[in-house]
Amino acid sequence: MDKLVPESSIARIDSGFSSRSHSIRLDGAVTSVRLENAFWDVLGLMAAEKALSVNQLIAKIHAEASGPNVPHNTASILRVICIEWVLEALKPTNA
Repeated sequence: MDKLVPESSIARIDSGFSSRSHSIRLDGAVTSVRLENAFWDVLGLMAAEKALSVNQLIAKIHAEASGPNVPHNTASILRVICIEWVLEALKPTNA
């Protein structure tokens, strides 16, 4: 049976699941967002792709995701955005 966790990932598992907080100013107020390190890694890649800082990226995502049908939990929004970005990156280019 194939393993769900590749051997190359075993060493990163603990660090990927560990979480940390990051302070950011959203809508003029300083707030703190707590995410697992794996999500901070993805946000860093996304920000670099767009030539933004992680704070700038989060502020843009927050501004674009505001609305009546969007959850107000910034951490949840960021997790979903990260997963969607990774899924988009994994799509075959000829599909």
